[in-house]
Order: sequence, then C-alpha cells, then structure tokens
Amino acid sequence: MRKLLLSFICVLAVFALNAQVTENFSDYTVGGKLAEQAQAMGRDYWTTWASAPGGAEDGTIAEVDGNKVGSLTYGNDQVLLLGGKTSGVWDFSMKMYVPTGKCGYFNILANFAGTSSTWALQVYLNDEGTNPGAGYIHAGASEAATFTFDHDSWVNFYIQIDLDTDNAVMYVDDVFVYEWVYTAGSFGAGCPRIIDAMNIFPPTEGVSDFYIDDIVFEAASDVIFETNFDELTAGAYVAQSYPEWWRTWNNTPGTAEDGLISTEQASSTPNSAKLAYDTDLIFLTGDQTTGAYTIDFDMYIPNAAPAYFNLLHTFAGTSSEWAIGVHFNVTGSDFPEVGTYVQQNGEITNFTYPDNTWFPVSFFVDLSNDNATLDINGTRILEWQFSLTENGGAGLRQLGAADFFPPQTGALYYIDNFVFAGVSGGAPSIAITPNSINKEVDVNSTDEIIVPVTITNTGSSMADYTMWPIIEGEAGNTESFTLTYCNSDVPSQNYYNQSTTPPLMEFAAKFTLADYCEMVGTYITKISFFLPNPTSDNSLTGRVYGQGTYSEPGEILSEATISGSGIITNYWNEITLPEPVFLDGQDFWVAFEGTQPVGTSGLMSTDAGPVNENGDWRRTNGGSWGQLHVSQPELGNGNFMIKAFVEGDVIPGCWFALEGETSGSVLGGSSATIDVVLDAQGLAVGTYNATLYITSNDPENDYVDIPVTLTVKPIGIEEYTVNGVTTIVYPNPATDMITVESNKDINSLQVINSAGQVIYSTKAAGNQVTVNTSSYSSGVYFIKTTTDAGSKSIKFIVK
Repeated sequence: MRKLLLSFICVLAVFALNAQVTENFSDYTVGGKLAEQAQAMGRDYWTTWASAPGGAEDGTIAEVDGNKVGSLTYGNDQVLLLGGKTSGVWDFSMKMYVPTGKCGYFNILANFAGTSSTWALQVYLNDEGTNPGAGYIHAGASEAATFTFDHDSWVNFYIQIDLDTDNAVMYVDDVFVYEWVYTAGSFGAGCPRIIDAMNIFPPTEGVSDFYIDDIVFEAASDVIFETNFDELTAGAYVAQSYPEWWRTWNNTPGTAEDGLISTEQASSTPNSAKLAYDTDLIFLTGDQTTGAYTIDFDMYIPNAAPAYFNLLHTFAGTSSEWAIGVHFNVTGSDFPEVGTYVQQNGEITNFTYPDNTWFPVSFFVDLSNDNATLDINGTRILEWQFSLTENGGAGLRQLGAADFFPPQTGALYYIDNFVFAGVSGGAPSIAITPNSINKEVDVNSTDEIIVPVTITNTGSSMADYTMWPIIEGEAGNTESFTLTYCNSDVPSQNYYNQSTTPPLMEFAAKFTLADYCEMVGTYITKISFFLPNPTSDNSLTGRVYGQGTYSEPGEILSEATISGSGIITNYWNEITLPEPVFLDGQDFWVAFEGTQPVGTSGLMSTDAGPVNENGDWRRTNGGSWGQLHVSQPELGNGNFMIKAFVEGDVIPGCWFALEGETSGSVLGGSSATIDVVLDAQGLAVGTYNATLYITSNDPENDYVDIPVTLTVKPIGIEEYTVNGVTTIVYPNPATDMITVESNKDINSLQVINSAGQVIYSTKAAGNQVTVNTSSYSSGVYFIKTTTDAGSKSIKFIVK
C-alpha cells in the first residue's frame, strides 16, 4: 500500500530543526502570487531566486480540475527552502502537469546562494518543447538517465536522499529512474552533502509553462505497522486479528469492545474497521520515548454521527494519561463542550470535516523535540508541545497508544488504511565542558566554589540528559540515621483507591545527595512504611531503586516481600533488605508496592505536609511515575509515610552539590548549564574526590564522566622543592605548632632561632613532623630539613 505522509511542522523555529513541508495550495487565493501569499501566512519556506516575493519571479496560483495549484511560466523563478539538512534520510515528492507542446524543469540545490549556488540534481521534461513525453536528469553526470511522461496528465516525482550514506534515488510515476552518489553534483563536479532548496524554473520563453501540486519534503518513514483490513474476512475483529498491535480497553478482544471488520464502507475496498458505541479499540505504539512517528488513517463518519479518538502518553486503564482528544459531533454534559473540536492542554480548538465521505487523519509526534501536529482532511488543526496533557499541565513525553472510542449512543465511524511509521531525522550531538574540575581552597574557608558545567547540543533533535555524582573518600565514624520526608509518625490522611478494580500501586520517596550528604558511606539496611489497611492480596514488596531520570527510577538494587501475618495494619511495616544499599551520591528511590483495596481502605498514608517535591511519587499497574501533589493537588498536600534506616562509616559528602536541572532536555542548537558547587566548610586539610556522571541519548556520546577534586590546603602554607623533593611548612605564621610534610622521608629536622642556635632537633622523622611552638617567643625562626636530595632552610614566624 502506498502512503503519502501529510505531517509537517510549520513554525519557523521548528522548521529550522526538522524542515518538513507539505504544500497543496488549498488555502491560497487563485490569481495571487505564490511566495507572497505563503509568506503572509507565515510559510517562509517559499521565496524566489532573487528573494523578491510578489514580483515577476513569483509564480501564481491557478485552478486545474477544481484544485488549486502552483502555476509557473517563463520569467518565474520559484525557490522552496528545504532547511539546509546535513544528515538523515529525506523524502521529496511532487506532482507536475505539463500541457501538450510545453516543457518543465526543476532542480535540487545543495547550496542556494544565487549565482554561487551548487546544483545536486536537475530534471528536464520535454526540453525546449521538443521530444514530447521525453525527460532526462543531470545526476552525477550530464544526462545520466532518461524517463518518459504523459502530457496533459499529472506526473508523480519521488526522490529519496540519504545524507548519511551519500546516496540518492529517483522514481517517476512509481518507475525507477536512477540511483547516484548525491555529492557528485548534477554534472559530476561535486557538491556539498546538504539539501538546501528546490528551484522550480521555466527555462524557455514561449514553451515553458506547467503546474505543480502536492509537494512533500519530510524525513523518510519506516513503516512499523500498516493494514487496510482487506486481508481479513468481514465479521472478524481487529484486536483479535492483530493481537500484537491492537487490544481493547478492558482486554476483551472478539467482543463488542473490539472493532468489527465491515464491507459497509471502505476507502480501499473491500473492508474497513467499523467502530460503534460500546467499541473501545486500542492501538499500542510501544511506549516510545525518543524519535519521531506518524499515525495516519482514513476516516468516514456517516450522517454527522458522534465520534472520538485520542492519543495516550501511557495506557494503563483508568490511570492512563491522555495526550489529546479529538471529538466529532458530541452532545451532552459528559464532554468539555458540544460539537467538533480538539482538546489539548485544557484548550478547545474547533474544526470542520467532510461528512459522509472518506477523509485523511494524520498525526506527527516528534518525541525528540517534544512537538506534535494533527492534520485532518489535509488541513493543519493543531501544533502543540506533545508532553502536555489533554486536560492541561505537564505530562509524560511518551507515545503510549491511540484509543478509538465511539463516545455515546448513536456514535459510529469507520477507519481504513491505517499506518504507524517511524521517521528518521538526525540525532542529538552533545559536547560537555569542562572535562575535569580541580580546585584548591584554604582550610576553614567559608567561600563556595561554583563551576558551571555546560551541555551543548549541536545535533538536530532534542538531547535528553541525566547527571549525578559519586562521592569517594576514606570512611570515618560509624553512625546511624533515618532518611525520610515524613514529619510525623501519625498519618494525616490515607491514599484511597478511587476505581472499581484493585490496581497494583507503587509508592515511593526519591532521595538525592542533597537529602543525605551527611550519610554518604553508609548503607540502607531497612525500609519502612505506614500501612493503614491490608492489601487485597495480603502481600507487599519493598524495594530500593538506583539512579534514573527525574521522573523514572533506575534498576532495582534490593527488594523483599512481606505477606500474611507479617503485615501490620495501622502501623509501620519494616522490611530488612537482603542486600544493603550503599549511599554513594546517586539518587535512590525507596518504594513499596501492593494491590490497592477498593473503596475507603488505603494502602499508603501521608503526613500533614508540607509536601516535598520528591516525597509523593506513585504509579499504577506498572505505568509511568507521577507526583501526587501535581496530578491530584486536592490529595497531594503531604509526604508518603516512608522511611529508610541507614548505618555505616561516614564519608564526607556535603562538600559537593549540584544546582540546576540535573535531568532535562536540550534542543538542537541550544545548551544547558548546571553548577557544581564545592564547599570546604568543616573539611580538614586533605584532598576530596568525586566523579560527575552524565548520560544522554546522544548515540556517539551517551556516557561521560568528569573527575572532580577539591584540595583543602593549610592556611599560610610555605612550599619549596630541592632536586625533585617537595616540602611544605604550615601554618606560617605559627602559634602553637608548625607542621612539615615532604614527599620523601625527612632524614633530620632542626629548628634554629634568629641567633643561630638549634632549639629543636630530630632524626629519621618520616615524611611528616609536627613541632610544638607554644613555648617559643614571638619572632623569626628557621626550619632546616635534610632528605636524600639535600638540605633546605625556610624561614617561619611565631606570633
């Protein structure tokens, strides 16, 4: 089945990133100038060779067989800007109509710069009005290939350019014409590996006259699933026939909830999928979180019947997260309003559609850039930030499913020619600076050292990143702590199940280094939560997850299950972890999972608040995580009653902190900065080490580690080197004592007063000597050290 992707992004900022264009001229005015009208509508991708829209170079809009088209004749010189693409696989298609006795021409430019432009491909139809029906191309060589076409008929051109492999291929009316190395240029003289523009130019006075229509330039698609339902038997069911891709809301394929294969209507004969009231058909898109995708299908609504479909960020029954809802002809109080409209981010966008006829529906979802579009019957209905939810507010940047749901009595519609495809279009490319951090500070300093870490994305799609520290050091005193956001042992309220089924619920508190920096080096040995009522299956699992993203934990580090009499109602339930979890600087999620009873019996309690940002994470049936105070603010005023008990030998950890978005996204051509904050307060003289880890979706740079060193120096340090042996003396001036350190053993050390008298002497002292100066009079003294490299004297002062 052939498929024409209609999705595109029309705003200029996004156009620069994706350069996707669809043009059928349906909303232009006949007789008006092409580029002039386009730019007035914000379509800045149309111009002319001399950048003079509205002038003689600008083509006009005409009508052919009832359709609006672009009309080009001698003197016109039209240019379609294609965004300067340098990577990815790109599809270009266009229709051209050449009347008898006339000729046509267009080209692809690797570089559009007036007379300094570089041609990658040139296409001639009936050159100079001779050789009717004959065409040829310059592609890597002069007249590299020929083709035939019909005058007074629409000719279909399809060109695919793979910039990653430097390959291009061309078809005319679905017939292969030629394949060549793209950077060979039109005549073989070479050109940049760039797709910059298309130039449509009637070259010959008197005979150059033609029309253009249905232009599409987009990232190439990779069909993941497609069907026209024609291979099925009438009376079969959709979800039952395609169990890998389709299901129903309550997972009851082959029932009234399933779509019915019907011959009553068909866009491609003989079958389509019939959806009537009580149907609730789900197409599973695989919980995609990166890349770009299209969902295209044809739709037929008879006699203004009610209809509805949506996209879901996540499909989890009543805990699903809706991305967008599309309503047709709905009535009654169960909907945001009556009529035909789209609801997204809590806003209503009305539109029209043709009744009693087939029309195309096309979604484009670019997860890498968090952008999406909806076209209905060839008209852009909406462009939006995809991660926003249908009802409003932030949601999950994930494409989980599409739901086809006839919403009320009398609802009926049909779908056909369904295609789900992935779209190529480049990748993120990040650079991170600096690649190491090494700072020094005097002991007892109260100044913070701030080092910006910058993540720059030079790629063509959004870069997702997560960063966290791992603290290193020698263990000190053995201590024990309780790690919790809970402010009381008495619950304020219970989290109840508001559905009619007992879902599997998981509740968690996330702890970052900022929450436990004084506990680094210890182990989580036990976890505890307050259970108000029993679970329906009388079994609970406690677990600790490691570093993940902002809204998703990482791998399970340790878990254990309690059940039966081991569960205590209306009290704290403590679980000993089979594998203690080492606190080293990364994020940890302490979670509890169980089947939530129906009704007023709660599985988790909250304190009286105030709620911490990370104190009330939860998810349903293994779906996406969310914060209770964000999704249900009427309930989310407290922290889940969760505790972790830790014990062990403490490593200094509060000297390291991160400020900024430690997990986030960076658009192509943009950067993000996160501050590493080093604080020596309370640190003894010595060297402190950590490693900052950064992961991203950059396929070439997905894991980066940055070593971090903070050196705390003695106050008043004196340093000297003799034959490669370095010795330091501190503090200077001294009061009660002075210390001498060397990177080699000190064979002997003397303290000499200003009269030249030796007042202190020691031999074979090791590499560090401390001299008590509390009995010395104020004044100038000298320390003389002897190592295998020789002797050196240094002056110091006693106050």
